[in-house]
Amino acid sequence: MHSCKHFYHAAPEPAVAVVSNRALEKSKDVPAHGYYFDFQLIAKSAAKNQTLSTPVIPHIMALNYQCKKLLAEEMENVWQRHKQMGDFVRDWAKEKFALFTEEKYASNTLTAVKNTRGINVAETINALQQKHNTVFGNGYGKLKEESFRIAHMGDITLDDLKELLGWIDEEIR
Repeated sequence: MHSCKHFYHAAPEPAVAVVSNRALEKSKDVPAHGYYFDFQLIAKSAAKNQTLSTPVIPHIMALNYQCKKLLAEEMENVWQRHKQMGDFVRDWAKEKFALFTEEKYASNTLTAVKNTRGINVAETINALQQKHNTVFGNGYGKLKEESFRIAHMGDITLDDLKELLGWIDEEIR
């Protein structure tokens, strides 16, 4: 059985944040700040090496695992790998369709493609899922058929992207 590759988004993950001592001190005087953003309660729990609420342990373990992988690869190499994948997807998108955004705003983590050929994005996504157990994302809301998104971050490789884009090319012929 093949594992399904997703080329558009990952599961929600925990937010990691740092609060300065100055912000922590100022938070003492903030009225009605809510429970989850109560820096005083968070600091009190942290002082006991605890979390304010029940943590999502699998996500914390996954974050720890991915951080170790990133550090082993070294961040400069990670950024270069994502840039290489982003350049590859953008070149494909410009040749076959168009970029949804101006290239100067392009991301090295995800490419939004403008559906200039009027393909049925939902059908194409469904076909790739059925044939190859792989998905990519359509646009949001009113952009659902006007655009689609291809991620090039995380554990996705350049070979994965070459395969995906080849499958899209086959499907839209």
